[in-house]
Amino acid sequence: AIASVLHTEACQRLKASPYVGLVLDETRDWPESHSLALFATSVSPCDGQPATTFLGSVELQEGKATAGQLLDILQAFGVSAPKLAWLSSSLPSGRLGSVGPQLQATCPLLTELHCLPGRTDPEPPAYLSEYESILDALFRLHGGPSSHMVPELRAALDLAAIDLAGPQLVPWASLLPVVETVAEAWPSLVPTLEVAASASPTAGALALALRQFTFMAFTHLLLDALPSVQKLALVLQAEEPDLALLQPLVMAAASSLQAQCGSGGARLQGFLQELASSDSHADGGRCTYRGVELLGYSEAAVRSLERLRRSFLDSIQRGLRDSYPGPSLDTVAAFAAIFDSRRYPQAPEELGAHGEGALRVLLRDFAPAVVRQRALGDFALFKRVVFSLGRLGPRALCTQLACAHSELHELFPDFAALAALALALPAGAGLLDKVGRCRELRWWGQTGAGEGRGNHVVKIAVDGPQLHEFDFALAVEFLEKLKRSSSPFSLLDSAQVLTLEK
Repeated sequence: AIASVLHTEACQRLKASPYVGLVLDETRDWPESHSLALFATSVSPCDGQPATTFLGSVELQEGKATAGQLLDILQAFGVSAPKLAWLSSSLPSGRLGSVGPQLQATCPLLTELHCLPGRTDPEPPAYLSEYESILDALFRLHGGPSSHMVPELRAALDLAAIDLAGPQLVPWASLLPVVETVAEAWPSLVPTLEVAASASPTAGALALALRQFTFMAFTHLLLDALPSVQKLALVLQAEEPDLALLQPLVMAAASSLQAQCGSGGARLQGFLQELASSDSHADGGRCTYRGVELLGYSEAAVRSLERLRRSFLDSIQRGLRDSYPGPSLDTVAAFAAIFDSRRYPQAPEELGAHGEGALRVLLRDFAPAVVRQRALGDFALFKRVVFSLGRLGPRALCTQLACAHSELHELFPDFAALAALALALPAGAGLLDKVGRCRELRWWGQTGAGEGRGNHVVKIAVDGPQLHEFDFALAVEFLEKLKRSSSPFSLLDSAQVLTLEK
């Protein structure tokens, strides 16, 4: 009943919104069950506030979604194809297949921009999964609340906000604080693991893995590659992402990675030079690094590392291009130029041609939503009015424009439409919080196609009012067991009945 109320509210919200963004997030925790969680971003015409709504989940057919499935779900919520303005997905383009082009053929406003974390190249180097499995075992052995806990590892988990008790797979190789900690603590970690090896076979295997030349070399490769990508991720995690920074950061990251492809990063090159200058490196392929013996160092290993380096950097660059297409970055930069008055010239007489190129980009990309000549004619007055309002950020200005009862909305209808499009852009902390919560709960439910009461609990947890003393994960698990049971109450004991009654 609660889920039904929330569904009705979602339908009303999405019908009222002038434009909508669609977000697709894949469940990958269970290999036999691949499904997509669907979210919609919208804008309220009453107050101009953006919102994110959980729509449910859909089973992936042969590992891929279809445009027809997605449009049918949106239609069930009252969203017509012409209102769909944004597509964001954790699936890389290879997994999305023809969904993007098919949606664009039906939805004339659609722009793709993929800001969800975890979107990667579909064919990363094979060593990446091996490296992450080593870090996963290391942090679970020595980073958790046990007698073997290493404080540095625990601090890295806290800094990266990683909960080892959670169900989600941890993308260890993309977490800069984790990689930095491993690199810094490595000289003490190896002997610590070797001391524990007599009581723990896992510790002995980890000590051997950490001694490998390829492991330490890849760690230094990550230290070179991650910082520029990390800056981009941090911008997108803000409550109000600074859209003006998106294009420069993507370009800077791409440029940095390209430079590393050519000459190698400073950290990796420093590591290799230190090994090359070691007096003992020629002694049967043995050498020491920071007082600890490295295994597997040889000319052949260095050549193999070079292939791994190029493959890994190419993989990250493909992921960047796939997530942030050039035309979409131009669109976002144009929104920032027009709606971020903090970036306007300092004096009104300098407004002149400011933003004219950006406006033409938006009028081209969103032609069905605006009247071109009217927007061009209104632009000079629009800039002067915005300038007079003070140095407003894009969220504050767009909210005023998108509110149907505001003077700005009535004065500048085309800019009100563009502001609503900007507010529907799927990015920011609000969206990421809901996606993260849904990922956690859908793992427990394992409902696949999104049917059943477990999915209703996910809906309540993601979109409903906060219930601090309610265990949603336990509720999903319980309701799924209830669904599979022939007798609805056969799984209940007296304690569970009392808990539910409370």
